[in-house]
Amino acid sequence: MEKKSFFKERDTHEIQELDVQKVYRARGLVDKIMSLDPEKEGISIQTVILPLDFLHPTAKERKERKEIMQKEAARKFFKHGYYLHLTQPETQSEAYALKAIPLELRQRDFTTKLQSMNEEEIFFIGYQWHPVQGRDRLTRRVFFPFLAEGDRVYAYAETKTGGIQLQPYVDAARVKQEGGEIVCSVPSRRKKLPRYKLNLQHVPVEGSTERRAVAWSLRAKYGSEDSGDSKGRAPEHEQYNIRYTWDFEREGSQQFTFYPHVIAAHRKVVKDYWSKHNFTPMEMSPLAFLSKKGIDFYNRLCNNVVIYDSTCNNSNGKKGGLRKLYLAEKAVLMSRSIGVLGAKEIMYWDGARDGRVEDYDWSIPQRADW
Repeated sequence: MEKKSFFKERDTHEIQELDVQKVYRARGLVDKIMSLDPEKEGISIQTVILPLDFLHPTAKERKERKEIMQKEAARKFFKHGYYLHLTQPETQSEAYALKAIPLELRQRDFTTKLQSMNEEEIFFIGYQWHPVQGRDRLTRRVFFPFLAEGDRVYAYAETKTGGIQLQPYVDAARVKQEGGEIVCSVPSRRKKLPRYKLNLQHVPVEGSTERRAVAWSLRAKYGSEDSGDSKGRAPEHEQYNIRYTWDFEREGSQQFTFYPHVIAAHRKVVKDYWSKHNFTPMEMSPLAFLSKKGIDFYNRLCNNVVIYDSTCNNSNGKKGGLRKLYLAEKAVLMSRSIGVLGAKEIMYWDGARDGRVEDYDWSIPQRADW
């Protein structure tokens, strides 16, 4: 189903019509992307972005003489790629004793781990953590491009649809220990589809010591499973993100990934409580808030960058051609932008510096139909 105009991007042909520069090395690529004039210039990447391990055929594939399509490698890397493990408390009591908030831990890890690596050696696609209390110990994962797409959904909702609707359930006595539950109504990115209804769970809303443990349990679910209502279903990309771990891994196959609509809903919750002078949801958020520069970098990946792919078909039907970046490739480049430009420049929202998230510019330069 077609995307709404707010979410449209330049296609491969439109990017090729720009003043495109070929780049053959991964080192220095972030700076080249940031130096582009987004209205007139583009970049054609002539090297691979994904780790070579995911592009090499298995023994079985070699025997069958099967070529690894970069599209398949990107899908595999999306599901099994490298996530940065946040430094975090391991137990409830450790969380209560820890004075550093998630933001400080996140920024410290991004700085010490990513900024200490060479640009071309960074292959993280997101970061992860796990809860420290209760029975739910599923790993929580944040995929870097979904932070940007969540901001885009949030901006669309706030500026084009009257906003994301919230129904908080935060009056029970257990909210102090377990966090609140907030029902959210979030618009779809595609035409003619109704809003999604999701429940944000374990949202820290009280400024007590317990919030330090609650924060690590944040998650969401979509509607009721037996409602039969389209508003109760998850977006298709989330429904079909089925993942199994490798045989040799100790981690289970199940994990919780924060998708764009959940991130957008969380943004709205933070803003709503902030307006009431309750800073706990913002202070204890495990979800990073991208800066204006971080969004600008992501927009360039969407509208100004193509990559050469020897395994895809070109316009003449022959092997080898240019295409837009896959999500996994965008994720790698976003992690490299943190390493090159700095965590505070990319993964830290400053209201005085960046302005309101809903005011970020998502338009395609020189496109009148946006």
